Amino acid sequence: MIASSRLLLTLALALFAAGAFAQTEEGFRGRVWSLELPESYNERKSASPASDVLMIGFTQAVRDDGSRPLIQITLVEMPLNMNPATFIKTLREQMIAGVQRRREEWQVKESESTIGDVAVTRYEWSGVTIPAADGASRRAPAHGVMLVGVHEGIGFSLHTQDLDTFAEKTLPEAEQAMRTFRIRRPAAK
Repeated sequence: MIASSRLLLTLALALFAAGAFAQTEEGFRGRVWSLELPESYNERKSASPASDVLMIGFTQAVRDDGSRPLIQITLVEMPLNMNPATFIKTLREQMIAGVQRRREEWQVKESESTIGDVAVTRYEWSGVTIPAADGASRRAPAHGVMLVGVHEGIGFSLHTQDLDTFAEKTLPEAEQAMRTFRIRRPAAK
């Protein structure tokens, strides 16, 4: 894996205009990143498996069935000695493989897209969750969308997933939120 990296970051513009999104902005390795999240994604957990990796997950409250949708952002600093083309290829492969490892009946569609003016690879996937001590508690059909790209020397993976029962509603709004992601160097003082 690239420097111990692991994976895995909603709502219509009309809702944004109505104030239904909350801006999140933080620093990572000399860059500032931002994401406009639906207000319903108010629970947050973060991890840094290595100094050059940041993972943050945003979720809604747990539903009666124990499930909840997820928006996850993973940031990985590109190693200085790595070819940029090799870095993005490896990052894409590792990010989607991290999701696939926990699924059976796996299907994925890959396409090219953009977030702002940054090229990304978009993965739309489906599969059945495999119960794990640190993950799903039961087998359940799920869908997700992942966007992977590189900007300013930082690789990023934005991922959303939910159970099939809810995905038709939650995934479009989560993907819209993920498309507000920006990363930049801070303005010089």
